[in-house]
Amino acid sequence: MNFAVSKVVDALTSLLKSNNICTTEEKRLSVAREMFWAFIDSELEQNDLKIIQSKIRVSEFIFTEGNLWTQLDEYFRSPKYIKFFRLIFNMTPVGLNTSPNACCGKGELMYRLLRPLSSQPKKGDIQDGTRKLELKGSETRISSQNITGKQYATITRNALSSLIGGNLVSSGSLKNTIQYEIEKSKYREYYSSEFAKLEFSVRKNALTEIFKGLNIDSTSSDAIDTIVVKDFNQELYQKTLLVDFYSKYKKHSEFDTLIFFGDGTNVKMLSSIADLDKIVITTDYFRIAQSANIGWYIK
Repeated sequence: MNFAVSKVVDALTSLLKSNNICTTEEKRLSVAREMFWAFIDSELEQNDLKIIQSKIRVSEFIFTEGNLWTQLDEYFRSPKYIKFFRLIFNMTPVGLNTSPNACCGKGELMYRLLRPLSSQPKKGDIQDGTRKLELKGSETRISSQNITGKQYATITRNALSSLIGGNLVSSGSLKNTIQYEIEKSKYREYYSSEFAKLEFSVRKNALTEIFKGLNIDSTSSDAIDTIVVKDFNQELYQKTLLVDFYSKYKKHSEFDTLIFFGDGTNVKMLSSIADLDKIVITTDYFRIAQSANIGWYIK
Protein backbone atom coordinates (compact mmCIF):
# COMPACT_ATOMS: atom_id res chain seq x y z
CA MET A 1 0.00 0.00 0.00
CA ASN A 2 1.61 3.27 -1.09
CA PHE A 3 1.72 6.36 1.10
CA ALA A 4 -1.24 8.20 -0.55
CA VAL A 5 -3.50 5.16 -0.33
CA SER A 6 -2.44 4.55 3.25
CA LYS A 7 -3.34 8.13 4.20
CA VAL A 8 -6.84 7.78 2.73
CA VAL A 9 -7.43 4.43 4.45
CA ASP A 10 -6.23 5.96 7.73
CA ALA A 11 -8.68 8.85 7.28
CA LEU A 12 -11.54 6.45 6.57
CA THR A 13 -10.57 4.33 9.58
CA SER A 14 -10.61 7.45 11.72
CA LEU A 15 -14.07 8.32 10.40
CA LEU A 16 -15.36 4.88 11.34
CA LYS A 17 -13.78 5.10 14.77
CA SER A 18 -15.30 8.51 15.49
CA ASN A 19 -18.73 7.02 14.70
CA ASN A 20 -18.05 3.96 16.88
CA ILE A 21 -18.44 1.70 13.85
CA CYS A 22 -16.95 -1.82 14.16
CA THR A 23 -15.96 -3.57 17.35
CA THR A 24 -12.26 -4.09 16.60
CA GLU A 25 -9.45 -2.25 14.80
CA GLU A 26 -9.08 -5.20 12.45
CA LYS A 27 -12.72 -5.00 11.36
CA ARG A 28 -12.50 -1.22 11.09
CA LEU A 29 -9.51 -1.49 8.77
CA SER A 30 -11.33 -4.08 6.65
CA VAL A 31 -14.34 -1.77 6.20
CA ALA A 32 -12.12 1.25 5.49
CA ARG A 33 -10.36 -0.65 2.72
CA GLU A 34 -13.73 -1.44 1.12
CA MET A 35 -14.75 2.20 1.43
CA PHE A 36 -11.54 3.29 -0.26
CA TRP A 37 -12.88 2.55 -3.74
CA ALA A 38 -16.07 4.50 -3.08
CA PHE A 39 -13.82 7.38 -2.02
CA ILE A 40 -11.74 7.13 -5.21
CA ASP A 41 -14.69 6.66 -7.58
CA SER A 42 -16.40 9.71 -6.06
CA GLU A 43 -13.26 11.78 -6.64
CA LEU A 44 -13.16 12.88 -3.02
CA GLU A 45 -10.18 14.36 -1.26
CA GLN A 46 -9.25 13.77 2.36
CA ASN A 47 -10.53 17.19 3.35
CA ASP A 48 -13.97 16.20 2.04
CA LEU A 49 -14.26 13.65 4.85
CA LYS A 50 -13.69 16.44 7.38
CA ILE A 51 -16.29 18.61 5.63
CA ILE A 52 -18.83 15.77 5.75
CA GLN A 53 -18.17 15.17 9.45
CA SER A 54 -18.40 18.87 10.24
CA LYS A 55 -21.67 19.24 8.36
CA ILE A 56 -23.25 16.33 10.24
CA ARG A 57 -22.07 17.65 13.62
CA VAL A 58 -23.52 21.11 12.98
CA SER A 59 -26.81 19.98 11.45
CA GLU A 60 -27.88 16.35 11.81
CA PHE A 61 -29.23 14.49 8.81
CA ILE A 62 -32.67 13.03 9.45
CA PHE A 63 -33.92 10.05 7.45
CA THR A 64 -37.47 10.52 6.22
CA GLU A 65 -39.74 8.87 3.69
CA GLY A 66 -39.35 9.78 0.04
CA ASN A 67 -36.33 10.12 -2.23
CA LEU A 68 -33.18 9.70 -0.15
CA TRP A 69 -30.90 11.01 -2.90
CA THR A 70 -32.91 14.20 -3.30
CA GLN A 71 -32.80 14.69 0.47
CA LEU A 72 -29.03 14.17 0.56
CA ASP A 73 -28.60 16.56 -2.38
CA GLU A 74 -30.50 19.25 -0.50
CA TYR A 75 -28.46 18.50 2.62
CA PHE A 76 -24.92 18.44 1.15
CA ARG A 77 -25.31 20.37 -2.12
CA SER A 78 -22.42 18.38 -3.55
CA PRO A 79 -22.75 15.80 -6.39
CA LYS A 80 -19.57 14.00 -5.38
CA TYR A 81 -20.84 13.53 -1.82
CA ILE A 82 -24.07 12.07 -3.17
CA LYS A 83 -22.09 9.69 -5.37
CA PHE A 84 -20.00 8.65 -2.37
CA PHE A 85 -23.03 7.82 -0.25
CA ARG A 86 -24.75 6.07 -3.17
CA LEU A 87 -21.75 3.76 -3.40
CA ILE A 88 -21.62 3.31 0.37
CA PHE A 89 -25.36 2.52 0.35
CA ASN A 90 -24.77 -0.63 -1.71
CA MET A 91 -21.89 -1.87 0.44
CA THR A 92 -22.38 -4.81 2.79
CA PRO A 93 -18.94 -5.00 4.47
CA VAL A 94 -18.04 -8.22 6.25
CA GLY A 95 -16.54 -6.15 9.06
CA LEU A 96 -20.04 -5.12 10.15
CA ASN A 97 -21.36 -8.68 10.39
CA THR A 98 -22.29 -9.53 13.96
CA SER A 99 -22.24 -13.28 13.29
CA PRO A 100 -22.13 -15.71 10.34
CA ASN A 101 -25.94 -15.64 10.29
CA ALA A 102 -26.33 -11.89 10.93
CA CYS A 103 -24.81 -10.18 7.93
CA CYS A 104 -24.69 -6.46 7.29
CA GLY A 105 -27.41 -5.33 4.89
CA LYS A 106 -27.52 -2.57 2.31
CA GLY A 107 -27.87 0.86 3.82
CA GLU A 108 -26.49 -0.01 7.27
CA LEU A 109 -23.03 1.49 6.83
CA MET A 110 -24.46 4.57 5.15
CA TYR A 111 -26.94 5.06 7.99
CA ARG A 112 -24.22 4.77 10.64
CA LEU A 113 -22.06 7.33 8.83
CA LEU A 114 -24.88 9.84 8.46
CA ARG A 115 -26.13 9.32 12.02
CA PRO A 116 -22.91 9.22 14.11
CA LEU A 117 -24.71 8.73 17.42
CA SER A 118 -26.47 5.60 16.15
CA SER A 119 -25.10 2.21 17.16
CA GLN A 120 -25.34 -1.49 16.48
CA PRO A 121 -27.50 -3.22 19.11
CA LYS A 122 -27.02 -6.81 20.23
CA LYS A 123 -30.19 -7.71 18.32
CA GLY A 124 -31.29 -5.94 15.16
CA ASP A 125 -29.64 -3.53 12.75
CA ILE A 126 -29.52 -0.01 14.18
CA GLN A 127 -30.14 1.69 17.52
CA ASP A 128 -30.82 5.40 17.00
CA GLY A 129 -31.69 7.16 20.22
CA THR A 130 -34.65 5.33 21.71
CA ARG A 131 -35.59 3.72 18.41
CA LYS A 132 -34.46 0.30 17.25
CA LEU A 133 -34.49 0.08 13.46
CA GLU A 134 -34.54 -2.73 10.94
CA LEU A 135 -33.18 -1.79 7.50
CA LYS A 136 -34.18 -3.42 4.23
CA GLY A 137 -32.95 -2.85 0.68
CA SER A 138 -34.42 -4.15 -2.56
CA GLU A 139 -36.00 -7.59 -2.91
CA THR A 140 -37.38 -7.43 0.61
CA ARG A 141 -39.16 -10.51 1.91
CA ILE A 142 -41.41 -10.69 4.95
CA SER A 143 -41.67 -14.30 6.07
CA SER A 144 -43.62 -16.43 8.47
CA GLN A 145 -41.67 -17.19 11.62
CA ASN A 146 -42.58 -20.87 11.73
CA ILE A 147 -44.60 -22.16 8.75
CA THR A 148 -42.69 -23.87 5.96
CA GLY A 149 -43.80 -24.43 2.39
CA LYS A 150 -44.32 -28.14 3.03
CA GLN A 151 -46.45 -27.40 6.08
CA TYR A 152 -48.50 -24.87 4.13
CA ALA A 153 -49.20 -27.43 1.40
CA THR A 154 -50.44 -29.93 3.99
CA ILE A 155 -52.62 -27.33 5.75
CA THR A 156 -54.38 -26.16 2.57
CA ARG A 157 -54.76 -29.71 1.25
CA ASN A 158 -56.34 -30.95 4.48
CA ALA A 159 -58.80 -28.05 4.55
CA LEU A 160 -59.79 -28.00 0.87
CA SER A 161 -59.20 -31.33 -0.88
CA SER A 162 -62.66 -32.69 -0.08
CA LEU A 163 -64.38 -29.44 -1.03
CA ILE A 164 -62.90 -27.98 -4.23
CA GLY A 165 -60.57 -28.84 -7.07
CA GLY A 166 -56.92 -27.86 -6.75
CA ASN A 167 -54.40 -26.62 -9.28
CA LEU A 168 -52.04 -28.78 -11.31
CA VAL A 169 -48.39 -27.98 -10.55
CA SER A 170 -46.49 -27.46 -13.80
CA SER A 171 -42.87 -27.64 -12.66
CA GLY A 172 -40.49 -28.73 -9.91
CA SER A 173 -40.49 -31.86 -7.80
CA LEU A 174 -44.29 -31.69 -7.41
CA LYS A 175 -44.91 -31.44 -11.16
CA ASN A 176 -48.22 -32.99 -12.28
CA THR A 177 -49.56 -33.20 -8.72
CA ILE A 178 -52.69 -31.45 -7.46
CA GLN A 179 -52.04 -28.78 -4.84
CA TYR A 180 -54.04 -25.94 -3.29
CA GLU A 181 -51.94 -22.85 -3.90
CA ILE A 182 -54.74 -20.43 -3.14
CA GLU A 183 -52.24 -17.62 -2.47
CA LYS A 184 -50.78 -17.46 -6.00
CA SER A 185 -52.00 -14.56 -8.11
CA LYS A 186 -52.10 -16.65 -11.29
CA TYR A 187 -54.83 -18.79 -9.71
CA ARG A 188 -56.95 -15.86 -8.46
CA GLU A 189 -59.85 -16.37 -10.84
CA TYR A 190 -59.73 -20.14 -10.57
CA TYR A 191 -60.05 -20.23 -6.79
CA SER A 192 -62.61 -17.44 -6.79
CA SER A 193 -64.74 -19.69 -9.00
CA GLU A 194 -64.09 -22.81 -6.91
CA PHE A 195 -64.95 -21.14 -3.59
CA ALA A 196 -68.10 -19.66 -5.12
CA LYS A 197 -69.45 -23.20 -5.55
CA LEU A 198 -69.51 -23.66 -1.78
CA GLU A 199 -72.03 -22.42 0.72
CA PHE A 200 -70.87 -19.50 2.84
CA SER A 201 -70.66 -21.57 6.03
CA VAL A 202 -68.48 -24.17 4.28
CA ARG A 203 -66.14 -21.49 2.91
CA LYS A 204 -65.88 -19.94 6.34
CA ASN A 205 -65.11 -23.22 8.09
CA ALA A 206 -62.44 -24.09 5.51
CA LEU A 207 -60.66 -20.76 5.88
CA THR A 208 -60.92 -20.94 9.67
CA GLU A 209 -59.18 -24.31 9.53
CA ILE A 210 -56.43 -22.89 7.31
CA PHE A 211 -55.88 -19.90 9.61
CA LYS A 212 -55.67 -22.13 12.67
CA GLY A 213 -53.14 -24.34 10.90
CA LEU A 214 -51.05 -21.28 10.00
CA ASN A 215 -51.30 -19.88 13.55
CA ILE A 216 -52.76 -16.68 12.12
CA ASP A 217 -53.81 -14.33 14.91
CA SER A 218 -56.53 -12.73 12.76
CA THR A 219 -59.04 -15.53 13.23
CA SER A 220 -61.93 -13.30 14.20
CA SER A 221 -65.24 -14.13 12.56
CA ASP A 222 -65.43 -10.70 10.89
CA ALA A 223 -62.01 -11.01 9.23
CA ILE A 224 -62.75 -14.45 7.82
CA ASP A 225 -66.27 -13.44 6.79
CA THR A 226 -64.86 -10.57 4.73
CA ILE A 227 -62.48 -12.83 2.81
CA VAL A 228 -65.15 -15.40 1.89
CA VAL A 229 -68.29 -13.24 1.90
CA LYS A 230 -68.88 -13.84 -1.83
CA ASP A 231 -66.30 -16.39 -2.97
CA PHE A 232 -62.60 -15.98 -2.12
CA ASN A 233 -60.97 -12.58 -1.88
CA GLN A 234 -57.37 -13.54 -2.63
CA GLU A 235 -56.00 -10.03 -2.24
CA LEU A 236 -57.43 -9.75 1.28
CA TYR A 237 -56.18 -13.25 2.10
CA GLN A 238 -52.67 -12.24 1.01
CA LYS A 239 -52.82 -9.03 3.05
CA THR A 240 -54.05 -10.89 6.15
CA LEU A 241 -51.11 -13.27 5.97
CA LEU A 242 -48.71 -10.36 5.42
CA VAL A 243 -50.07 -8.57 8.49
CA ASP A 244 -49.53 -11.68 10.60
CA PHE A 245 -46.03 -12.31 9.22
CA TYR A 246 -45.03 -8.66 9.79
CA SER A 247 -46.46 -8.51 13.33
CA LYS A 248 -44.63 -11.63 14.45
CA TYR A 249 -41.42 -10.62 12.69
CA LYS A 250 -41.53 -7.22 14.43
CA LYS A 251 -42.11 -8.86 17.81
CA HIS A 252 -39.37 -11.44 17.27
CA SER A 253 -36.80 -8.92 16.01
CA GLU A 254 -37.79 -6.31 18.62
CA PHE A 255 -37.58 -3.32 16.28
CA ASP A 256 -39.65 -0.15 16.42
CA THR A 257 -39.47 0.82 12.75
CA LEU A 258 -38.60 -1.02 9.58
CA ILE A 259 -36.99 1.30 7.05
CA PHE A 260 -37.55 -0.01 3.55
CA PHE A 261 -34.89 1.68 1.40
CA GLY A 262 -35.51 -0.12 -1.89
CA ASP A 263 -33.13 1.62 -4.30
CA GLY A 264 -33.31 4.83 -2.26
CA THR A 265 -35.76 6.66 -4.53
CA ASN A 266 -38.84 5.86 -2.46
CA VAL A 267 -37.94 5.20 1.17
CA LYS A 268 -40.79 3.88 3.30
CA MET A 269 -40.98 3.55 7.07
CA LEU A 270 -43.14 0.89 8.66
CA SER A 271 -43.85 1.25 12.36
CA SER A 272 -47.33 -0.26 12.59
CA ILE A 273 -49.73 -2.57 10.80
CA ALA A 274 -51.42 0.48 9.29
CA ASP A 275 -48.12 1.36 7.58
CA LEU A 276 -48.36 -1.83 5.51
CA ASP A 277 -50.73 0.14 3.28
CA LYS A 278 -47.61 1.91 1.99
CA ILE A 279 -46.26 -1.22 0.36
CA VAL A 280 -47.51 -3.79 -2.15
CA ILE A 281 -46.93 -7.51 -2.48
CA THR A 282 -44.99 -8.24 -5.64
CA THR A 283 -44.82 -12.02 -5.54
CA ASP A 284 -45.03 -14.95 -3.19
CA TYR A 285 -42.35 -17.12 -1.66
CA PHE A 286 -44.43 -20.20 -0.90
CA ARG A 287 -42.14 -23.08 -1.88
CA ILE A 288 -44.51 -25.94 -1.12
CA ALA A 289 -41.93 -28.65 -1.84
CA GLN A 290 -39.35 -27.08 0.48
CA SER A 291 -38.74 -26.56 4.18
CA ALA A 292 -38.11 -22.82 3.76
CA ASN A 293 -40.55 -20.54 5.58
CA ILE A 294 -43.29 -19.04 3.41
CA GLY A 295 -43.31 -15.30 2.80
CA TRP A 296 -44.08 -12.34 0.54
CA TYR A 297 -41.77 -10.14 -1.50
CA ILE A 298 -42.80 -6.52 -1.13
CA LYS A 299 -41.96 -3.12 -2.60
